[in-house]
Formats: sequence, structure tokens, C-alpha cells
Amino acid sequence: SQIINHKFARMRTLLLTLSLLAITLAQAEKVISTAEIFDTPYASQPLAWLDRGAEVWIEGNSDNKARIKIYTKVWVKRKDMTRSQAKANAVLHDINGNVVGGVYLPQQTLHDTTSSFSSHALIFRGYILKDRIDPKSIPETELVKILNPKKSKVDTADMNVFIKHFNFHQITDTAGLVVYKMNGKEGPRMQLVFKESRLVVVVPTADLNLKYFEAELSQASLRVIYLEKLKPEEEELIVEFFGSR
Repeated sequence: SQIINHKFARMRTLLLTLSLLAITLAQAEKVISTAEIFDTPYASQPLAWLDRGAEVWIEGNSDNKARIKIYTKVWVKRKDMTRSQAKANAVLHDINGNVVGGVYLPQQTLHDTTSSFSSHALIFRGYILKDRIDPKSIPETELVKILNPKKSKVDTADMNVFIKHFNFHQITDTAGLVVYKMNGKEGPRMQLVFKESRLVVVVPTADLNLKYFEAELSQASLRVIYLEKLKPEEEELIVEFFGSR
């Protein structure tokens, strides 16, 4: 009807507007114990190490099943540098200045102004042992633990801890759909859609293997997992909104 279409038009506008205005923390995986960074899957000489609690982004598996490809960005104090290089054994810091590791060998730094702590950054795209990643810091793994035992029939009460832990941001509208977004390194990492407090849609960008769901849409870079059947106009809105991200 015209009233329903008007509601969904309003929701579409509001979602797009709030999505642009929302500022949320991106959530990375965390190291569970000291992890050495190697430049190849089979290298024996590490470049640097990360302490427990340091954040990394998983970028994929490697030819060596024991190691996983990661990305991390860290900063170095001026006193630990010679010209534009981090000295051997230089201390590594996160964006807030907390100590997160160190380097074994001199490393060329980059000029970076995203941290008020230091303008000297190091970017590592390398490999660490897979068992150094805290499994509880992987949202896709934790979501499966919640959904599978309940056959994907959950509500906000079941999801509140998960949503808070992984820094999701909420967007609401009178049309009855509530969207939560978790930021990744580049764009959304995962998005959740609730209807009347029930989780009805998951939009992942990383691997997510659920046992129970109503339907799945996969096209180009968009994957939408429907946990229950929705109205055609709701499905159309969801595909249009997430397909434009």
C-alpha cells in the first residue's frame, strides 16, 4: 500500500543518512599470547613480535596451515628511531600509545598522522601462528556459537553481549527494522537486522557457516543470510540498502 511504501521510503532515507553520520570503532582480532610476525608462510626469521592483547586483522589462510596471514599497524617513538627507521628492538605501540610488541631488526617507518601519539608508523602484512589468535575475538566464530544451538532463533536479549563486545552501532526506524553494524578494516565487517527484537538477517563479509537459516542471497560482493521469511518489500529494502554499501 501507499502507507507501507512511504514507511519503507522513510526508513531507506534514514538508514542511509545515519550510516554516513555514524562513527564506530573497528574491531580487530586479538593475539592471545606472544606472536612473532614472519614475512612469508615458511620464514624462520621473524621480523617482529606482538604481545598478548595486540590487535591484528586476519587477511586469509596461507600455504602453511599452521600460519595465518595478518595485517597490523603500529607506531614507534622518536627515541626508538634512526632517521626514518625503527631501530632493532624498538618498542611497538598501538594508536593510543600502549605497548604492543617490538621489532627484532631495523624497519622502515611511514609518516602517518592518524595517531596523536606518534607520526611514525609500521605496517606489517605478514604471517603469525594461527593458534596465537584468540578465537573469542573472531565475531564469525562467536556468532555461530550463539545461533547454532538455538537453531538461529534468537532475539536482542540473546545478542546484547555479542553486540556490545564487538562494538556494533545501532540504526533504528519506525518501519520496524533495526540494523546493527560492526566496522572492519575497510567498510562493514558484519551487519545484523532485527525485526520486533528477533534477529532476522545477517550480512557478513567474512566466512560464516550457519547450520540453520531460511534462505541465502549471494551476488557479487553481497551475501545476505535470512534467518526467517520476510515480506517481499522488506527483502527488497534489505537488498537495496546493503547492496549500495
